[in-house]
Amino acid sequence: MDNFKKSRTFYARNILASFWRRKWLVVIPVVLVTAITAAGTFYLSPIYEASITISMEKPVRLSQDIQRLIGNAGSAIDDNSERMDRELQSLKNEIVSSPYISQLVQNLQFDKDPTIELLARKLQVNNPSVSLDDLKFDMLLRGLRKRIRVEFAGINQVKILAQSANPEEAKLIVQNLGEIFIQEKTKQESRTNSITSDFSSNQLTSFEGDLQNKITQRTDIQKELLQIQLDEAVVSQENRKQINMEVQAITVEISEKEKAVHDTQIRLSGLPDGLPVLEESSALQENKSEITKLLASMPEMMRKSGWNTPSFMTLKMSLFGLANDVDEEVGRIVRSRFTQQSEATIRDLITLFGLRLRLETLYSYRNNMKLTLSDLDRRASLMPDLQAKIEQLTREIDATRNLRDQFKLSQEGTQISEALLMESRFRVVEPARLPLVPIWPNKKMIVLLGLFAGIGLGAGALIIAEYFDDSIKSIEDAEQTLGFSVVGTIPKIEGL
Repeated sequence: MDNFKKSRTFYARNILASFWRRKWLVVIPVVLVTAITAAGTFYLSPIYEASITISMEKPVRLSQDIQRLIGNAGSAIDDNSERMDRELQSLKNEIVSSPYISQLVQNLQFDKDPTIELLARKLQVNNPSVSLDDLKFDMLLRGLRKRIRVEFAGINQVKILAQSANPEEAKLIVQNLGEIFIQEKTKQESRTNSITSDFSSNQLTSFEGDLQNKITQRTDIQKELLQIQLDEAVVSQENRKQINMEVQAITVEISEKEKAVHDTQIRLSGLPDGLPVLEESSALQENKSEITKLLASMPEMMRKSGWNTPSFMTLKMSLFGLANDVDEEVGRIVRSRFTQQSEATIRDLITLFGLRLRLETLYSYRNNMKLTLSDLDRRASLMPDLQAKIEQLTREIDATRNLRDQFKLSQEGTQISEALLMESRFRVVEPARLPLVPIWPNKKMIVLLGLFAGIGLGAGALIIAEYFDDSIKSIEDAEQTLGFSVVGTIPKIEGL
């Protein structure tokens, strides 16, 4: 039968017969997989997305020169993709900045959520110096930034979108963000309008003082940003991930060496005078001093260059070389002092003292990395807020300076004031609506994929069953297997 299995011919006319004979091998997987997939879609949490569209256009009835200077003439967003990207990024930084999110959290009382408070208390165990409110706000800030998007909806129109498993929450988020955006922008406009309306030739001095204050504020923030700003490669997520992986690897190595120290101490517990103390030589102290200097230089180096840069490779190689020098010096000291001990005891003493010194280095190495990594995380979280403040102040400074220069040439203060205050620049074009259909998951597509998977599984089962079926199904199979010609056949009568 094995020869038959290997040599039998498969005829195309047998396909339908084979399928009909084993149809349940296809039908059952198709039904089961499709049913399981369809049932599983009911357990997927849907994601809803709501949006609000805000117009930023401001009707102006001024001369072309004044319009250009105050940013209204041709203020529509043009086809310059680079400018659009900068403008969109600026708006996004502002909308997801800490002040906006803080107002949103207060309005919707997200910080009162028991789940958020429980998670914050767990984090506080590892960060006792950070207040519970700060931890809760940090969690909410990172979570909301991931769920909020900003995009252009048209000429001088910005769309704010938010995602949530709760459609009502998604609507409330964009609705409140839109209100906060309009309020903050209106405040900025009101301040500018107030300055513009009172601006005249006899008030230039006070206006110069206000401009200087804004420049001073921006300079102070820029100095603060420079103090925390690092190279992009240093604060990148990938670099911090590599440092964290190194911390975890060192932690594992410390655990292994601590266990080795414990085991060695047990083996040496039988010494009559107890465990001896290593008397450090001048060479050993010098090596330890060099290791301390290298470890002390790590934080500054980590703030200047990425983890896998040549400078760090050199530092780690230097540490490795000094650690080997320490091990050799420890071995020399032990062998010269404990000559009366057995060779096994001497080796254990060398291992014990070497491991203790190595652990000191590893503890300092890990602590330096942890502290520096925490500092990098802090700087990475502060930079977007400071950049948003600088961008906002820059816009205010540019607007104020241009207005000042123009008013030195023309006394159109009254006209400008009336034009700017006549209508609000920011208004809701498309209000937030309750999303009725989730954007995820696509249940029809998932069920369709399940159907295809069931068909593939059933077809595979049918092919396997047919391949391993060595029964004789035709006259040709019988003649090929038995080597005789078929004289006659007896038909199968289903009725009997």
